[in-house]
Amino acid sequence: MIDELFSPLFDTDWGRRLSIAVLIMISISLTISCFYVITTWRHDMSLSTPTLTSTNPSASPKNDTAPQIAQLQNLHLFGTYGAANASMTLPMTSLQLRLVGSIKTTPASQSKVIISEADQPAKVYQTGDVLPSGVRVYAITATSVILEHGGQFEKLPLVRSTLSFKSRPKPLLPIHDSDKE
Repeated sequence: MIDELFSPLFDTDWGRRLSIAVLIMISISLTISCFYVITTWRHDMSLSTPTLTSTNPSASPKNDTAPQIAQLQNLHLFGTYGAANASMTLPMTSLQLRLVGSIKTTPASQSKVIISEADQPAKVYQTGDVLPSGVRVYAITATSVILEHGGQFEKLPLVRSTLSFKSRPKPLLPIHDSDKE
């Protein structure tokens, strides 16, 4: 079966020309790939080795990529690991706390929460504050607070009460058809 497919490539004049053209294309693409790999490698090597700025051999090497590499650590390219990302899988706290309100801001250090503890008046807290019960506010989200209690993370959600409306009020005066016009 395979012989039937490939035999026209080697037995006919056009088949030989086509196979030579394919070999030439493969060799050209291989040559270009090797050239690209070598130039990329040389460029990477030139970036990774420091160069001297002056002719004085005792001068310190200049490395322009060092600040850029240092900035990469702060970019968090794949997100940050911590309780704020895993807030959906944290257990609910069993403490006598109630989240009254939450203010989430872009700089997380300015976010605030209002928590009442054991039916006491509510107080305002921010990340890092310790409640009177010894629980520390670890992170603040828009709908919950992540608490650190005894080395474990717990979630205190914002309880939203459902709105209930009474039926439409009855008019005080009777409505006449002439009033509608």
